[in-house]
Amino acid sequence: MLHLDVPLSKYILTARLASISQIVRASVMTRHMSQQNMLFVFCAFNVIFWFGLYAYFQEKLTIHGDAPPELVVMCPQYFIYTVVAYCGSYFKRGNTKKEKSSTSEKPQGFVARQPPWHVFVCIAAATFGSYYFSFRALRHVSYLLKVLGKTCKPIPILVLGLCFGKTYPPRKYASVLLITSGAAVFFLFQAKPPSSQVDPVASSLDWAPLTGIFLLALSLACDGLAGVLEDKYIAEFNLGPFDLMLRISALSWVGCGVLLGRDWLILWHLPLATWQLIGVIGVCGGLGQVFLFVSIAAFGSLSTSVVGTCRKMLTMLTSIYVFQHPVAPAQVVGLGCAFMGMVMSTGFKPSSFAIDMNVLAWLYHHRKLHQTNHVV
Repeated sequence: MLHLDVPLSKYILTARLASISQIVRASVMTRHMSQQNMLFVFCAFNVIFWFGLYAYFQEKLTIHGDAPPELVVMCPQYFIYTVVAYCGSYFKRGNTKKEKSSTSEKPQGFVARQPPWHVFVCIAAATFGSYYFSFRALRHVSYLLKVLGKTCKPIPILVLGLCFGKTYPPRKYASVLLITSGAAVFFLFQAKPPSSQVDPVASSLDWAPLTGIFLLALSLACDGLAGVLEDKYIAEFNLGPFDLMLRISALSWVGCGVLLGRDWLILWHLPLATWQLIGVIGVCGGLGQVFLFVSIAAFGSLSTSVVGTCRKMLTMLTSIYVFQHPVAPAQVVGLGCAFMGMVMSTGFKPSSFAIDMNVLAWLYHHRKLHQTNHVV
């Protein structure tokens, strides 16, 4: 409230101090946002680049239908993921030694909450199931349909979110509807792939494509569960990206080794070319996982899913061009609908800086007082 007995110079000084405070806060926020944007672009580029190479070599391994069993391929990959995550965690610990002095500023008796192992077991089981089911689906559907089916990942996230009482804007429902419709059209009007690209045992069954779709649905369900658990436990226990990746990869590697059983012997009889492909896939996937977990820890699963959506769009276009997948005209329409849904799902509301209402109130009262004095 403006008091007439208070000198005008006091209001001018207060306004200037408030303006300086607003400018300082805006500059700090702008600098922080620019650093965050640079980190996001850096992580997004590396996720798209490394997972793009990962998708190319994985399709090259499976396109002729003579790929090794899923667990045989996954076990060395998870071992590489574990090594990459351990290296990242080691270097991170070395860089954070200087920050240990800041722990003295914490209140006495402060103890950081350590997440129990069942947290990592649940996340590892969800991510392992997602990878296994999507890889298994390649025995029944083409790689292109598998990537397109994985773009329906927002469906389980929406369903699980609604079960937990969350609400979403209409744009989110429309984007999911477009992506799902595009994937359905692409599946219904798919051209018959060459016989060399499909498992001959699976192709002899009429319901083989439906089996692939069912496996992709299971993979999507595991994806949604993993996303919900990662967001929940990262926020609850303040988990770092390398710690999360290391423990999940190690648990997945151990579980894969247990499930592999006697098939360990197959690893020693693989051709050198297959070993090279598996190794390259593991390295590319491991580096992609590093930037993926950094992105999840820094920006959340929603922003990371936007990057994943862009990656899948580029992967589909690259797969069509490089491996010459036959695409029917109706499938082009389905791809167009799916791409429209992906673009719609990446929309964000621009952030704005709110002006302090006290400054606006002072300007209004100062203008009114100035007009009164001018009239007098």
